[in-house]
Amino acid sequence: MKRFKKVLALVLAGVLALAMLTACGGGKEDNGFTLKGDDYKVYFSDADCTYSTTYKNYNVQLDMQLERITKVINPLASSTDYDKVFSAKIGDKSLTLANKTDSVKKLSKGEKERCTPKFTTEDKDLFEKATNGTELLYLTITMGKEDTTFEVNLKTNTIKYKVR
Repeated sequence: MKRFKKVLALVLAGVLALAMLTACGGGKEDNGFTLKGDDYKVYFSDADCTYSTTYKNYNVQLDMQLERITKVINPLASSTDYDKVFSAKIGDKSLTLANKTDSVKKLSKGEKERCTPKFTTEDKDLFEKATNGTELLYLTITMGKEDTTFEVNLKTNTIKYKVR
């Protein structure tokens, strides 16, 4: 009976994890979100929220994959630094991008790249509001000349297009 309960707990944990990934734009049945401009899709998988005792700041790291869905003329051109691709706010307050010199390479059609932008703030109250769900994180992804903004609920780990 004890072994059955352990197996059941593992199965339930797996089902819950799959449900969370699907809700936030990841998972087996996920079609991703097409970014404005129709050249890229983004597939979200996780948001990790932590406190750094070393730097005394609060961190939100988003895990995602970008996929090129149209043909590009020169796929071997250059890459683009994260600070030109990703930005985030909680409410109206901009967050700092910690890994701004990481880069997204130019992708060929069908090619995917994992991206993990990490945003920081020293504002404990703001971070707590975001992690308890009373404030949303707004993630903007700029690929090409177009911006696409998403609402990220860090409490429920769900993502949706921002509607304006």
